[in-house]
Amino acid sequence: MFESLSIYRSTFYLFHAIELALKAFLRSYNSEVEFGHDIAERYKKCCDLGLSIGPDDSTNINNVINLMGSANQDGALRYFSRESIVRPELLWAREAVERLLNGITPHVRALDCATATTIVKFDLTVTKPVKNE
Repeated sequence: MFESLSIYRSTFYLFHAIELALKAFLRSYNSEVEFGHDIAERYKKCCDLGLSIGPDDSTNINNVINLMGSANQDGALRYFSRESIVRPELLWAREAVERLLNGITPHVRALDCATATTIVKFDLTVTKPVKNE
């Protein structure tokens, strides 16, 4: 049971990484990013703007995105669903997400360098307190 939960959790995190990367790419081109989780449509818009990761985009990244998108119908990766899903194997999905992130990063960095003027956010991580002996 816990292995199954781990697979769902990992699949969701990879889906979310794809979604956020595609949104970042679209924003780097000042493109409006609509609300929703349709990563296949977002990927198509990114490709229309010139996103190209490699010669096997249509058989690798595109397939992973389409499988992830269909697996998330009705939020099935985030919420319980009685519907069966088809998802990419995790190692394949992870490899595709890594390639996607590596391809998108230069576009987003270029935007950050061109428009960054002030810090807009600061995150702080606090560790668990320990009792002093």
